[in-house]
Amino acid sequence: MKKFFPLLLVVIGLALCGVVVMRRGRTSAPKVGTHIDDFTLTNRMGQPFSASQLKGKVWVASFFFASCPTTCTKQNQTVAALVEEFAPRGVKFVSITCDPENDTPEALQEYASKLQAKPDEWFFLTGDMTHIRQIGADAFHLFVAPQTHSNRLMLIDKWGNLRGRFDWQDPRELESLKKKINKLLRETSPPDNSPSA
Repeated sequence: MKKFFPLLLVVIGLALCGVVVMRRGRTSAPKVGTHIDDFTLTNRMGQPFSASQLKGKVWVASFFFASCPTTCTKQNQTVAALVEEFAPRGVKFVSITCDPENDTPEALQEYASKLQAKPDEWFFLTGDMTHIRQIGADAFHLFVAPQTHSNRLMLIDKWGNLRGRFDWQDPRELESLKKKINKLLRETSPPDNSPSA
């Protein structure tokens, strides 16, 4: 029995790690048409920005932090390409920092300038980390922590409903996002919560 005890401890430890990883990922897909409750953060000009300002617009949301040297840079280059393609058609883009301690409005302004992001097309937001964490969990069904975020781009329709989450690193999902944006732009009424919506 003594021989098997260390092995048993290893198995239990691995099982617990698996549970933690599953909880951190929060990968359960939201129900089609789940409504995004209004939230308010601070934009790069230091002004309050409310999600309700996007009513009537299709928009894409993401989480990032400015000091991230690799993934966030690539993610926002992908978003920049989406902005170039869809902003002229009225689609808005919202990037929320998960490092508000360092990503002040001034820091976000500098970061956005490097991306040549127009302030009326691509919104960079900061705020209290507790509130940002809550927005991630409640609105987008994603785990968000300081300098920790998902690689998903969230798509919201004109009525404030979350209509999908797409992995920007997967070319197929990125293409699906583009097709879904086009579909949402054509919609004239909110979804009926059916799987085909």
